[in-house]
Amino acid sequence: MRENTPITSPAPYSIAFEPTLSVGDLVTLTSAQRSHRQSAQLWRNKNVAVVQEVFWAACDWGEEGTILDKDDWKSVPAAILLWNDGETTNTSQNVVKVLSARR
Repeated sequence: MRENTPITSPAPYSIAFEPTLSVGDLVTLTSAQRSHRQSAQLWRNKNVAVVQEVFWAACDWGEEGTILDKDDWKSVPAAILLWNDGETTNTSQNVVKVLSARR
């Protein structure tokens, strides 16, 4: 992902899916992501996170990790998350689920 743009600004490329996260939301990894990432030490202690920032990220890869021409890039909602273990990650919205929304 490259070229982060504030979520309040127009998306720079066609939108892959609509944003659903807001600053202050409490989130966790989806079950599929937790199973997939559980083997990686980095993700073992990440149970819940607070959304600190939401932005459009430019997605420059396609199926099976192929790199796309810039004309084919998509804008995807992403967030900076503060996890319960004190670390932050830059994470695509589609790998987390909202536990408690701050609206």
